[in-house]
Amino acid sequence: MDKAPSSAAVNESVKLAKVAPGMDRFINAVLRNVDRKREEISIDSLASSEAERISFIYNQPLWLVNLWIQQRGGKKPSMYANGSMKLLTDGQGKYIENFPEKLC
Repeated sequence: MDKAPSSAAVNESVKLAKVAPGMDRFINAVLRNVDRKREEISIDSLASSEAERISFIYNQPLWLVNLWIQQRGGKKPSMYANGSMKLLTDGQGKYIENFPEKLC
């Protein structure tokens, strides 16, 4: 099975949210609503720029995508999004603190 049914994903998320009182109902309502409107919601409708689009698709911070575009002159920033997690870690899986500041 490649994908879990959306109802199972919602159910598991609601179970995880039960640690905070009242959050399970809120999470359930939000996720079920998103699931119902899934066809209406698209990355293209949410993104206002190509940088935001890449940020959404590859789950990367917008500042990082903008940095790639700035450094690479806009040439295929999505190429860098796939391997970026290697850039953000110290090689042992720990995130580098203050990463944006260390670029300067």
